[in-house]
Amino acid sequence: MTRAKSPQARRGDFAERMVEEALALAVVVRTEGAEGIGQHIDGLRLDTDPEKLRGLLVALAAMVDVDRSPQRLLSWVTWDEAGEPLPVPCEAPTPASHAGFVWHTAKGGLDAAHACGPCEAAERLYQRERKSSRRSKARAQAQPVTEAA
Repeated sequence: MTRAKSPQARRGDFAERMVEEALALAVVVRTEGAEGIGQHIDGLRLDTDPEKLRGLLVALAAMVDVDRSPQRLLSWVTWDEAGEPLPVPCEAPTPASHAGFVWHTAKGGLDAAHACGPCEAAERLYQRERKSSRRSKARAQAQPVTEAA
């Protein structure tokens, strides 16, 4: 004769199943396109089982490392909503700056092609302002100083 499981044991079994479902869904989300994800979710039949839906949501939420930023949690995503590759985030200590550009070129061996777009743009602006400042100083030095009478 089989002994009936306690309510706690049944909840524990249900939680384990939901963790397995959550992991399977996470794999599908990371490896399949929208169509595959939709098929997997439809196969879960969550619309007919609200308890399963709640359990899956709780399992998924429990798996999130809440001490990480959303950017860090989604760092595995390398494409945008149109499926195009995302730009690689800048790793420079001071991104989008002249210092960031210098960091990139030092890392890449004086090759500006290693700089990210924001650091490249910041470098162009820096060089433009630097050139303009030099011209202004040269003009100021070239003009004769008139003394007051």
